[in-house]
Order: sequence, then structure tokens, then C-alpha cells
Amino acid sequence: MPKPEETLLYFFMQTPSGVKTCFVLMFIAIILSIGMIIYESIHEE
Repeated sequence: MPKPEETLLYFFMQTPSGVKTCFVLMFIAIILSIGMIIYESIHEE
């Protein structure tokens, strides 16, 4: 039985490039939204 990390990495390598692009865009969107929340909370003080 392989380790979960290896299985996840293997699964990620098998995914099409379009799916990887979608995941990257989602990740960037989450980072930007968190950044905006922190930015607004800092400027509210």
C-alpha cells in the first residue's frame, strides 16, 4: 500500500493540464480573497 502523499502526487500527475490550471486558478482566488479580508480588517482600525 503506497503512502497517501505518493498516491495524491501520482493522481495529480495523471490529471490533464486543464484540470491543473483550474486548481491553480482556484488557489489564487482563495489567496486573493484572504488577502482582501486581511487588508480590509487592517484598514478598519
